[in-house]
Amino acid sequence: MKKLFFLVVFFTAAYNSSKAQTPLFKVLADLEEVEKKTSYDFPKEKIGDNGGGYSLDPSMLAKPVQKIALVTFFLEDPGTALNGSLWRATDELGQKFIDGFYNQGIDPLVQKFKAEGIDLLLPNQYLDSPEKKEFYKNYIVEHTSLKKEKTETTAKHKTKNADNEFVAFGNKSSTVERLKVTATTSEMKPLFLINEDVNINGVDAPPLMMTSSGILTDKKMMTSLGFDMAQKLEVDAVLCIWIVSMKPSGSYELYGLQAINGYLFGPNPIQREDGDDNGLTYARGLFYGGTRATFKEVLIFQSMDKKKKPEEPNYTGFENAMTAMAGKLSAYLKTGKRK
Repeated sequence: MKKLFFLVVFFTAAYNSSKAQTPLFKVLADLEEVEKKTSYDFPKEKIGDNGGGYSLDPSMLAKPVQKIALVTFFLEDPGTALNGSLWRATDELGQKFIDGFYNQGIDPLVQKFKAEGIDLLLPNQYLDSPEKKEFYKNYIVEHTSLKKEKTETTAKHKTKNADNEFVAFGNKSSTVERLKVTATTSEMKPLFLINEDVNINGVDAPPLMMTSSGILTDKKMMTSLGFDMAQKLEVDAVLCIWIVSMKPSGSYELYGLQAINGYLFGPNPIQREDGDDNGLTYARGLFYGGTRATFKEVLIFQSMDKKKKPEEPNYTGFENAMTAMAGKLSAYLKTGKRK
């Protein structure tokens, strides 16, 4: 009987272990390695003595950041162009995926911030009045006139030739509606920050998206999130988490992570009387930090069995991505250095 019990335990453990060995798990299993893959992604210009600039110098804060509101945690699938077609996850699958990622990552995210002396508040904590609930319900991120949200993706049909190179396939093109969805239980909604590039025939996503500076920086977005929203919700800063998934094969129901982003915004410690229109580089809100992790190959979290049937998604390892993100952002808030 003891031998039978041992065999059951052994094979159960072996089965669960094999289920965890997705490409996502293999890349994200080691926290130290995940930290190396998580890069700072926000403008490098810290504000000057007059408040002009784009990113916070934490030493200029009157008090440390202690309360952060998590104002969005969403999944985007902008589409993948493969073999003459444009693919993305169905609405139903996208909902399933973001529920899985949220459930896997939210507690480690909260706990890591807590360990660093910061309370990360969820909607049931910061939406504590009818006025705040109404504000959030109607809130839309403001942007400069050059920043327009893409709600659809269009790509020309391409296929591979005899040399395994992608070439134009006639003049046809396909269009899909970009998928953006938050977790069922999160009480949050997707927010538009910047457009993620569609994956065209396996080309990697850009490694950084928010680091560009100067007049290209979206001052209205920084003020809308870092000043208006933070003040209304009565927190020191607001955090936006945004993950990008994609379907890397037109033949099978494979899905994987392309990028993991976390952007933190808060009030400019120097508030000029005439506000965010005062000067080319002044804004009432600032980047308090930002991270982005992209991967050379999309990290498959829903794989196939031997009969080419989709297995259940496995998000094991994603908790390390959330821990690394919280650690990077907390470290910058404490030191003002990008480590």
